[in-house]
Amino acid sequence: MSPLSSYRRLLSLAGVGYVVVAFLGRLPLAMSQLGTLLLVSDATGRYAAGGLAAGALAVANAVGAPLAGGIADRVGQR
Repeated sequence: MSPLSSYRRLLSLAGVGYVVVAFLGRLPLAMSQLGTLLLVSDATGRYAAGGLAAGALAVANAVGAPLAGGIADRVGQR
């Protein structure tokens, strides 16, 4: 199975609109980590500080996302 046929199958099952919205929905999380890295690195002049800040954000997201998901399951999305 070629990579393109896998994408065709995904698009036929989920629909183009769903794939585009799912991609756009996940984009802010990745961009926030990159933005944190660039902002802190520029402000301090050290990439180590930027990497530390971006890593801290990644850990916070990894810990907080399941908690937020559990709350959304119990309370419901608003």
